Amino acid sequence: MKHFGNVVNLFQHLTRSVIEEGMTALDATVGKGNDTLFLSNLVGKAGKVYAFDIQKEAIELSKVKLQAEALFSDNVTFILDSHANLSFYVREATVDVAVFNLGYLPSINKRVTTSAESTLIAIKQAMKALKSGGVLFVLCYRGHEAGAEEYDVLKPFFEAVSQVYYDVFYSEFVNQKNNPPVMWVIEKK
Repeated sequence: MKHFGNVVNLFQHLTRSVIEEGMTALDATVGKGNDTLFLSNLVGKAGKVYAFDIQKEAIELSKVKLQAEALFSDNVTFILDSHANLSFYVREATVDVAVFNLGYLPSINKRVTTSAESTLIAIKQAMKALKSGGVLFVLCYRGHEAGAEEYDVLKPFFEAVSQVYYDVFYSEFVNQKNNPPVMWVIEKK
């Protein structure tokens, strides 16, 4: 198994070290359900996963994926709504691990993307939803217009986050061409 090489591998590698069975996870951008499936498997039957997407196709694809893997699909609550509304569904200080895998739903509709405005709102809410010691992963793809806009908004936001309350780590593959994806890892103190 490759541990690094792209932000998804890095996210998965790091997540395995912080999540345990019975924990609560948040997938703020379901997409094709890969992160939802990954988190569902890690938290197990005793755990819980909140999974958000604005596209019904993403939710349906993810449900099929979980059923095909015969995993604990009953531990996943799918929410067909913007991640900017996550505070309506997820209480403060209840989440152990959260992920924002930004961008668009691959091979479905590249015109429907996450946006800088809603993403920033959602990230602020997700940071509040983290328990002490909870970790938030934000994977940002700068190679398309909406992703570049998100990066331009998120970079200064994360740089200004108070170190009194959070530690913020930034990862970038510096030898990859064409605006490679980046990842922020935010741990709540």
